[in-house]
Amino acid sequence: MKMPPVERMIAALTHKPADHVPCEVRCTVDMEAEMAAYTGDKNYISKYIELPVARVDLEPAGEIVRRGFYKDVFGVIWNRTQDKNIGVPENAWITPENFKDYEFPEALPDLFFSKARETFNKAKADGKYRQARLNLSLWERAWAMRGMENLMMDFAADPTFVTEYFGRICDYNCAVLKRAIANLEFEGVHFGDDWGTQLGLMISPKMWRTYIKPYIKKMYGIVRDAGKFVSIHSCGKVQELFDDLIEIGVDSFNPFQPEVIDVDWTVKTYKKRLCFWGGVSTQDALAFGTQEQVYQETKHLLDLGRDGGVIVCPSHTIPPGAKPENVIAMLKSMQENS
Repeated sequence: MKMPPVERMIAALTHKPADHVPCEVRCTVDMEAEMAAYTGDKNYISKYIELPVARVDLEPAGEIVRRGFYKDVFGVIWNRTQDKNIGVPENAWITPENFKDYEFPEALPDLFFSKARETFNKAKADGKYRQARLNLSLWERAWAMRGMENLMMDFAADPTFVTEYFGRICDYNCAVLKRAIANLEFEGVHFGDDWGTQLGLMISPKMWRTYIKPYIKKMYGIVRDAGKFVSIHSCGKVQELFDDLIEIGVDSFNPFQPEVIDVDWTVKTYKKRLCFWGGVSTQDALAFGTQEQVYQETKHLLDLGRDGGVIVCPSHTIPPGAKPENVIAMLKSMQENS
């Protein structure tokens, strides 16, 4: 019997078998245009798989300040002339002297909810898994406003400031989460916060546990107490934190990069404890592999997820440089799974 996408997703998150393993595919703006041109169809993905997730970002829209530059509601100006999806922060103005005077934006004004409800109501009718997203949830929000180098030095030069700064960001995020839970119906919250490089953590595990873990535990706890799933995104080689993440309530980890994480060992080691969301290499297989290699890599991930615990998708939103024919090979492998 065919399951609706939401049930398939929940089966994966709770480590139970489903009619087939849930799959996702998303591309960057440039790559999406390339794929549409290659296939002659901007809706090419739907010919192969049913996308299971509908998303709402828990942040009101900012404004375009000039061509290629976007200002978010926190006051950060993002240069999107190169990276059109996220961009690079252009201004860093928070200091230990002025941060107490900084006024955070309103935690989801009433006007925010009409469009969000529309998105989630349609998703419910379509049987999709509804996911609220808190991007730049702590570490990234902090360095975007403070500057990466400045924040790194603050850990040594002014740890009291770091604690107070992170505390204020956490308090704001908790208010956002409570507002979202009270006003929207959805299944899970996805938190974004890159803590790693491909060599390891950006800060030591001890520093992470001192300065980051207590605050994300508080945020995740609000979601878990509301009976919703917690998924997180953190790029890089961060697997030494998996046990900590399980301890504080994480259900699923993304992007699950095979370049820095042993996919087979990790799925087997954390079976029934942590679901993995990703796994198809964007840096290697999709960019430089053959169609057969991509097909088989995708099939292997699908086989690992037969009993739940895996949501198969590219390890990141597919960037330019991936071969369009390899993307199709991945989609064909996913289609056969269904």
